[in-house]
Amino acid sequence: MTEQRTGQTSSIGAVWPPAETSHQRMRGFYTDQVVRTPADAARFATIFHEQHEVAERTAGVDRLSIRLVAHASALAVLDYMGVGVEGALPLARTEPNLVVAYTAANQEGRRMSAEHLANHRELLSAAALRGRSLNGHSHKLQTQNLSAHGVNPSDADALTAAFAPLYAPFDYSEADVTELLANQNNTIVYVADGERVVSTAMAEHATVHVGGLGDMHMVEITEASTHADYRGRGLYKTASGLLVARVLAENQDVNVVYGESNLAQPGVIYAAHENGRHFSHFDASAYDLGDRTDFGILQQNFHIADGAETRQFNDFALSYVRL
Repeated sequence: MTEQRTGQTSSIGAVWPPAETSHQRMRGFYTDQVVRTPADAARFATIFHEQHEVAERTAGVDRLSIRLVAHASALAVLDYMGVGVEGALPLARTEPNLVVAYTAANQEGRRMSAEHLANHRELLSAAALRGRSLNGHSHKLQTQNLSAHGVNPSDADALTAAFAPLYAPFDYSEADVTELLANQNNTIVYVADGERVVSTAMAEHATVHVGGLGDMHMVEITEASTHADYRGRGLYKTASGLLVARVLAENQDVNVVYGESNLAQPGVIYAAHENGRHFSHFDASAYDLGDRTDFGILQQNFHIADGAETRQFNDFALSYVRL
C-alpha cells in the first residue's frame, strides 16, 4: 500500500491508510488503484467495511471518510455493496468517466435529520436558479474602496496577525495560520480595507498518485472567511471568484477544481453557484443513484464556528468547476 501524509492544515489530506484526524474523524484517500470494474468495487467494499470496523473500535471517532478514484459506473455498484457514496467529482484531462468519489460512514448520532436534508435541498435548488456572475469582481471592490491581493508565502510571518482572526472559526492556532500562509501549495487571495484583511479565500493544490492512473492534480477551494463587520457585501463571492480565475489561468494541467461549502451559510452556497461551480447534489441520476436525495452532501463533516450552525458539526455541499 502507498502511504501519503500531509500537514495538519491540509484539507485535501491524501492519506492512506485512513488516519485519525480532527473533529472525531478518520480520513483516507485510497490510492492503491482506480476502481473500474465490479471486481474492483468488491475489493474496495471489503476494505471500506474493514476500515469502518476499525473506526467503530477507535475511541472518540464517529465518522469515517474515504475518497477514491473510480469509474462513474462503479458508484452504483459500491452503493449496492453497502458503501455510503456521498458525492463525486468528475475528472478532466484523463481517461473518460473517471471521478473522485466520496464514501463515508457516520455513527447514528452523527447523521443529519430529515428536516436538515429537506432544508439543504431547498437551499441548493434555490441557489441553482440564480444567475452566474463570473466577471467584474475587481470593479465591485473598487466601488467599496477595497482592494484585492495575493499572498506571497515569504510574507507569512508578517501577515499572520492580520489573518488569524479570519481563520479562528477553523480552530487554527497562530502557528497553523503561519503554516497556511507559508505553504507553497496554497494560493491565497484576500480583500483589504486599507491595511486590514477583511475577507479571504484559499486554494490548496495537491498531486495524488493513484495506482493505474498516475499523478492526479487536485485543487480545493477551501478555508474562506469574511470578517463579521464586512459580511453581507458579497466579499466571499468576490474573493473566491478571483481565486478560481487565478487558479484556472495558472494551472493548465489540473484534473479537478472543487469545494466543500458550508450549508449553514446560504451566502456561501449562492456564491459557489454564481462563481460557476456545479453542485454534485444534482448528479445522482447520472450515476444511477436517482433515489439518493442526500447525494452531494457531506454529512456532519466537521465543525466551523460560524455563529449559524447549532449542531456540533456542519454539513457541506460538494461542488466543482466544469473543466
